[in-house]
Amino acid sequence: MEHYERSKYEAQLDVRYGQCWNRLNERLFGRIDLLFGAITLFGGSAIAVTVTADHKAGAAWVGGIVAVSAIVERLVGATEKRLEHREMKKRFADLDARSGALSQEEIDAELRLLQADGPCGIRGLDVPAYNANLRTNGRLEAKLPVSFWNWLCAVLA
Repeated sequence: MEHYERSKYEAQLDVRYGQCWNRLNERLFGRIDLLFGAITLFGGSAIAVTVTADHKAGAAWVGGIVAVSAIVERLVGATEKRLEHREMKKRFADLDARSGALSQEEIDAELRLLQADGPCGIRGLDVPAYNANLRTNGRLEAKLPVSFWNWLCAVLA
C-alpha cells in the first residue's frame, strides 16, 4: 500500500476548516440561544396576559411550555457552547495566521492539540464547513455532496 505524504497546504486547509466549522457552530448555537430567549420572553408575557385575563388553562399551558423550554435550554447549554466555539475559532485563526512561518509538522502538531481540546458541535455542519472552506480557498472541484440534514444545519447556521 502506498503511503500518502500530506502537504503544508493541506495542513493549512485543515486549520481553516477548523476555523470555519467553529464559526458555523458559534452562529448556530447563538441562534438556538436567541430562540430560547424569545420563548422565555414571550412566554412570560403570555403567562402574565392569560393570568390577568383569568384564563387559567391557557396560563397552565404557556407555563408548561416555558418550563420545558427552560429545561431544554439548560440541557443544550447554547450560550456556553456559542462562547466555546467563539474561543476555539480564535485559536484556529491564530494558528492560521502563524502557519506561514511553521513547518507542516508543527502545524499538524498544533492542529491535533486544538482538535483534542475543541468543544462538541453539530455534526451536520461538517460537510457545509468543508465545502465553504474549499470554496473560500478556490478548490471547488473537491466539494462533497450535501445531504438534507447538512443543508438544514447550514441554513440554520
